[in-house]
Amino acid sequence: MKKQLMFALSLLVMVLLLVGNVSPASADDFVCRGTLGKVTRDNVVVPDGASCTLNGTRVEGNVIVKTGAQLKTDGAKIDGNIQTEGHAKVVVLSTVVGGSVQIKQGRNAQVKGAQINGDLQVNLAGWRIGDRLIQSFNLLANCDIVGLKQI
Repeated sequence: MKKQLMFALSLLVMVLLLVGNVSPASADDFVCRGTLGKVTRDNVVVPDGASCTLNGTRVEGNVIVKTGAQLKTDGAKIDGNIQTEGHAKVVVLSTVVGGSVQIKQGRNAQVKGAQINGDLQVNLAGWRIGDRLIQSFNLLANCDIVGLKQI
């Protein structure tokens, strides 16, 4: 009986230690699929292949756009960064970004009328700006960029 009790207690302690070390998948992250209006979220994650629109939305953290995902912001306020890599489409219109906008290896990007308090970082290859083919493209700027499309 004593061995069984000790085994049960040992097992319970082990389970509690394991559960105590498991952190939630960022409890403050809101997974966006669809449209958000004038609400406030901590961090927003657009998962692989999903589409998210932020219309007047306040994000107190970062917006992360995953592979093949689409993001449109219009009149949003993002306290942190917008970070994309391998996205399908990103459109940032009339949005205030407290940090940086980082666009990496995606397919279609537009930044217009946005106030970016950090950097606008674009790292693309095989893109076209107007009629000009860009084999390799790195940009660090604070300006409007319209009509970047991967060919």
